[in-house]
Amino acid sequence: MKKSLTLTLPMMLILLNFSCKKSNLDQSLSYDKALESKSVSASTLTGTPSFPLDWENISFMPVPPNVTPIPVPWQSGLGGVKINQDIISDYAESDGWELVYNTFNASVVYNPSYFMLYNKYRGVLRTYFYFAPGQNYPSNNIVSELSINGSAAASSPVLNFSGSDIVNYGVNQPAVTQLQPFQVSSTGSWYASEFELAYDENTASTAYPTTTMEWQINPNSIASITLNGTQTGSLNGTIAVPSSKTNFFGALTNTVVNAALGVGSSHATQAISFLDSTDKPKVATAITNGLAGSISGFLNGIFGFTKRTTINEKVSLTLNTNITVNGSSTVSSQLFDNVFAIPGTLNNDQAVPFYPAYNQPMGVFYVDGKPQVYQEVTNPSVILPQVPPGEPDPWHGRTNGYAPTRRYTINLNSFNLVFNPAVLSDATISNIKYEVLAYDMTSIINNTTLNDISVSSQNKEDILGHGIVASDPTAVTISYLSVLPGNPPSAAEAAVRVSFDVVPKDGSPKQTIVKTFKANVISI
Repeated sequence: MKKSLTLTLPMMLILLNFSCKKSNLDQSLSYDKALESKSVSASTLTGTPSFPLDWENISFMPVPPNVTPIPVPWQSGLGGVKINQDIISDYAESDGWELVYNTFNASVVYNPSYFMLYNKYRGVLRTYFYFAPGQNYPSNNIVSELSINGSAAASSPVLNFSGSDIVNYGVNQPAVTQLQPFQVSSTGSWYASEFELAYDENTASTAYPTTTMEWQINPNSIASITLNGTQTGSLNGTIAVPSSKTNFFGALTNTVVNAALGVGSSHATQAISFLDSTDKPKVATAITNGLAGSISGFLNGIFGFTKRTTINEKVSLTLNTNITVNGSSTVSSQLFDNVFAIPGTLNNDQAVPFYPAYNQPMGVFYVDGKPQVYQEVTNPSVILPQVPPGEPDPWHGRTNGYAPTRRYTINLNSFNLVFNPAVLSDATISNIKYEVLAYDMTSIINNTTLNDISVSSQNKEDILGHGIVASDPTAVTISYLSVLPGNPPSAAEAAVRVSFDVVPKDGSPKQTIVKTFKANVISI
């Protein structure tokens, strides 16, 4: 039985060091002033609806008279492109995008100005932030952080799909930090950050503000970045890291950390430029496979197509890599700090100054338990292969040996996929698949881990070590050939890869979602 929750005074939005042009100052309104203007007691404090926005059918954002027009983010001419190319043309409502928040309107300039879109078929929250002209923030990069706060935040898995390619059920992420290769422009520019969300089935029964989201933006200066041992002067793509509720990159220098690099289809070549020549084809193949509906070569991704003529395919592929931040990593100032109500929570119309326009729980799905994988060990004797004349004999004259094996099988009764009812009302779920992945000490010797990008097709080798996938993708067997008797080493890890299609009922293109969950290994 869920405990009843007591409402507390709503958290107030904080603004730090962000201003617009002098000509706009008389018409600008910061969020704290907006709260003061309500002139109501705390017991009757309520929010107002987020401003509407017809984002698809306008060329300029709504602003008051005599305010310099602001082109929509997908228009050019704003101090250069500050949005990743793989998302800049992907915003059509017919592809699942819904307006969550918007501060642009024809009456007053809110400072800062932003809007948020959410894709209900992919479970992706995208924030568009406009940095007004006239400011100077020396930086090489920009950092965005999304975190969850409040007394019920620790029990929410909503951020567990962000910044990692392996999901560990029961270990909830409080925050995720993104590093993007864009300088903060003094001439005015748009920026955008995108976060993939997991479905929290308790959202609809959680009262605001016991769980809220906080979105921060900071300029950042990093001397250099090393990815997988390759020095890169300019980062391509977005790096995301699960983090505590502090600015991860603001405090980290000269340290190696495991991070996730997001790759989109339209600029994949640039985003994976740090990879060596043997790994680049694997990533390209993974993208091709995903768009073709073949789940191989990756652990975490979203693949689909869009209706827009400017872009006909959509890839969100997470590659896990080691990143080293070299030199200084300095946050000169904070651009933006905003606490907002999570769509679908109870009583979030009390959120100030705005409550969400889209007010259904976010995320497509999650699991209701940690997957279990059975491990069965056998050690049969075998006749050793004959060695051709003249070649070294690895068996030292022996003719008999052993072929210790481990067979891994998913316990499909150990967990269920829990889909968001808001998704099921607009789409159907089809083509659900489960696959077991396993690796062993041989993988470690060969410097491969479950975070490696070389997961192969289920029809070939689909374990990061040595082995062959059985005809049933929910089972896998690892075999060794040995001269001396002995059991094979115990497994280091096992995981379950889940994939399915989200098929919109209105005829919009389907989206294929792939997620991999860490499993408990049980010997039988």
